[in-house]
Amino acid sequence: MRRRTRMSAELAIVMAFIVILTVASAQDDTPVITVEPGVTFATLTPMNLNFTTTEVFYSQLRVKNYSILMDAYELSVIKLPSSANPVNVSVSYVDPTADVAGDLVIAFVASAPVGSTVYFNLTGQSTHSGYVDDNLVVESSTTTTSITWSSWATNHTFAFYVVLTGFMRTALLDMPWIFAFFMLITLMLVGAWWIKTRRGD
Repeated sequence: MRRRTRMSAELAIVMAFIVILTVASAQDDTPVITVEPGVTFATLTPMNLNFTTTEVFYSQLRVKNYSILMDAYELSVIKLPSSANPVNVSVSYVDPTADVAGDLVIAFVASAPVGSTVYFNLTGQSTHSGYVDDNLVVESSTTTTSITWSSWATNHTFAFYVVLTGFMRTALLDMPWIFAFFMLITLMLVGAWWIKTRRGD
């Protein structure tokens, strides 16, 4: 019985290793999109967006009427009142695969005509917090986070981070000791069950 169990475990390890090699090989063959600094993307906002460093995207980089799709994220920019003077966005950092709490998704410096109101909307697979000049201005409970800004006497720095909300935020951030206690109890129960199972063999 134990020999059969050991053989099954070894077979599972071998299969897992094969899967890992297959996935790694597939990732090596994945086409990427590389954007060099100085390339400008224009939308109907109007917005002119460029990257200050070389950026790599793994699935898509597409300009839409009022937004730009960057892999799993979409940044849309709306300016009111509408005019020919554009919103200028210079992206200093972007992580199109960001999905862990605390990850910086995108950071950029923006300028706009004085007297205009600009709506920066980031849509992705997680909830996000939005910062202006290192100050928290919004924390979303949905996958779309919006920053509205109308003070354009100077340029401003905008940043969006992945955050936790709901139960997980309460557990990990607001009550970490309680969360740790329940995790400890869970591990003790699992350990007791495992020991009992081993003895039963």
